[in-house]
Amino acid sequence: MTEHTPDHPSLQHLRAAVPDDDRHSIERIRRSVAMLPPGQKALTREDAMVVLSRLDRAETQIDHLRDALEDVLGTS
Repeated sequence: MTEHTPDHPSLQHLRAAVPDDDRHSIERIRRSVAMLPPGQKALTREDAMVVLSRLDRAETQIDHLRDALEDVLGTS
């Protein structure tokens, strides 16, 4: 039986991690928002567009990873 763990060679091609720059900027935004008082408006239109763009890219990556994983595991 083939073991399918994150480190298994058959799954290495699935590593499409979010670039560190995106991770750090998302974390910076999260921390800034967390410091605001409850009820405070947090995002400008431009900030919201950046966040939505990143969310769209992340969802696309997840879809591709799911499809690739299903191909590797032979499921659908």
